[in-house]
Amino acid sequence: EANVTLHSYGTFVSQLPTILQTAGGNGAAHAEVVCLVEKSTCSMAIADTINKSSTETITVVRKEFHTWSPVELFKSIKNQSEIDGIRSAALQDSVALIRYLAYLSSQHAINAELKELDVCEILTNYRNQQTGYKGDSFGTISSSGPNASVIHYTPQPDTQRTLNKHELYLCDSGAHYTNGTTDVTRTLYFGDDQNSKPPSAEIKRCYTRVLQGYFALYKAIIPDGTPGLILETYARSPLWRDGLVYGHGTGHGIGCCLNVHEGPQSIGSGNLPGNIIRESPKRLAMCLEPIRAGMYLSNEPGYYKDGEFGMRIESDLIVHPVRHDAFHECGDTTT
Repeated sequence: EANVTLHSYGTFVSQLPTILQTAGGNGAAHAEVVCLVEKSTCSMAIADTINKSSTETITVVRKEFHTWSPVELFKSIKNQSEIDGIRSAALQDSVALIRYLAYLSSQHAINAELKELDVCEILTNYRNQQTGYKGDSFGTISSSGPNASVIHYTPQPDTQRTLNKHELYLCDSGAHYTNGTTDVTRTLYFGDDQNSKPPSAEIKRCYTRVLQGYFALYKAIIPDGTPGLILETYARSPLWRDGLVYGHGTGHGIGCCLNVHEGPQSIGSGNLPGNIIRESPKRLAMCLEPIRAGMYLSNEPGYYKDGEFGMRIESDLIVHPVRHDAFHECGDTTT
């Protein structure tokens, strides 16, 4: 028996005094209960409840910190069972995604009308056919043409565009399975059999730079404990050579059938100058968090030209040891 009691999320504040009382031994003897509080994210309601939770039998001591919960640190390093499950989930998700992209290609071949929001349901249906599917890990970013230049675009029924086979189509999506969580982006230009309107030279060059950055990070070998901010330069360097930047981080931690965005690790924090990063203790800690073996992260460089097009390539990485002592290598979990 794990002796775990589940409560609804909305009752957390009201249940907190009882939880603290239980941690103190329910009055068997006077006890001191230390409650760790992450200051930048703890709400006033929770902090106030903690302050008022001392009783005749327990003294609650609130200790504040500004970076990461010990629970987050434990969760960030996946064990071998979790890694095996993640790889299995990635394989299942790849099957669903390949079927979806093949469907889009076949529909473009017969000039069928496809709309950004409508096709999201088709992708979800393909995932639902996989064993252990629990739901999408976030709302699918299905964006065509100029809408793809909006990094976190959300298609809406009244504003969705029709997919055009002569424009870039960006699809950022993911799923929860019982054995793992995924987050994958593919950017496509379908065209036609006659190649009557190929992508522009600009699009080809930008995509090549993004792809070079993706593979540079995928193949990176780093000393144990290298900060994610340093690792990010692998992905950005090919774009910098052409004067290109993108305004989001290159990678984030991912849970194992949990949050698709999970700390404390990250690969960069967007195209931010050092003085801005330094202003936020939490952001600075995120950028400097050591990358360790067993961490599960996304690899997602991109490029966005406002009002014209956007592209991103994303797969997920497991950090694992390599032949050199105290060195690690990033590696894909998805195709």
